[in-house]
Amino acid sequence: MPSWNCGIEGETDNVEVNELRHRLQRALMATLLCSQGTPMLLAGDEIGHSQGGNNNVYCQDNATTWLDWAAADRDLLACTRRLLHLRHLWAALRIGRWLSPAAEATPDSASALWLRADGTALAAADWADTADRALAVRLDPGRQGLTRPGAGQSRSITASLRPARRRLDLRV
Repeated sequence: MPSWNCGIEGETDNVEVNELRHRLQRALMATLLCSQGTPMLLAGDEIGHSQGGNNNVYCQDNATTWLDWAAADRDLLACTRRLLHLRHLWAALRIGRWLSPAAEATPDSASALWLRADGTALAAADWADTADRALAVRLDPGRQGLTRPGAGQSRSITASLRPARRRLDLRV
């Protein structure tokens, strides 16, 4: 399967490509750490250790697998720490049971309700709308919720969180 490396294969000095790659790393880390279940991180993921794109390095004992802490992406590490802290604070990110879809319940009783950026529930047609790439999910309504902008975008989404109305602005 071919990889998508933002238009340039391998390392590059192209600032735009590197910035996009960094945003995508943070968006994927946010996706992982804000997902239900046990997050599976490999040692070094939090500092940008890519193993040079090699995903089969179990028998390597060389620079491919060694963690280079001097070259660590400190910004990615800080982002990962913030996301882990967020996961710790928000119980909705650690639900210990299967989620029930909104189709099987009312919007206030569903354990997962997908929302548009304006806070209204997604309709079937919204899933195919390529113009708006922001996505929000309300987990365990009546308790807490979480929003996340689409990958490669910086966007604020206002969420209505119970019991109080609070704004969660997650920038990755």
